[in-house]
Amino acid sequence: MNILSNVIVDLLGYNNPEERDIYKYGVQILLSDLSNFLIIIVPSLIFNKLSEGIVFLITFISIRRYCGGFHCSSCLRCNITFLMIFTLSFLPYGKYALQFNICYIFSLVGILYITLTDEFIEYEFKKKTVINIFLIPLAINLFIPSLIIYVKFTVIAIYALLLLGKWGDLQ
Repeated sequence: MNILSNVIVDLLGYNNPEERDIYKYGVQILLSDLSNFLIIIVPSLIFNKLSEGIVFLITFISIRRYCGGFHCSSCLRCNITFLMIFTLSFLPYGKYALQFNICYIFSLVGILYITLTDEFIEYEFKKKTVINIFLIPLAINLFIPSLIIYVKFTVIAIYALLLLGKWGDLQ
């Protein structure tokens, strides 16, 4: 990702060292977001699960962006982790629906607790987390109820990443 962002910044003609670092960082963020998007959309298309992939992306991005949590040490690790989380959402949970729903409710409460009590998260981010964590499941359940399982799984995964992030802060 670093080499590609250097090439793109060179092609754009940013030679001033101060400007170059800013644009390089912006290009790296753009490439990272694009790769995460493609990592979900391409398998979704291949396995004819585009709706599921879109619901996963909307839920994951709109909640995770504001509440934080664990971050991988490289883009490659992030992409692999992101793909693994998405792939796990395809496991059949019907036999364990009660346990899954309990985990989902526990995760909702956990995300809210961690986000609202974290002194380093700005008020606006806390507000957006609270809104998104309730609005997205409600909207999906109203308009596409068959996909609510992907929202629930994504919320559980976000909570796991929050716990990993908090656990990492303690070390």
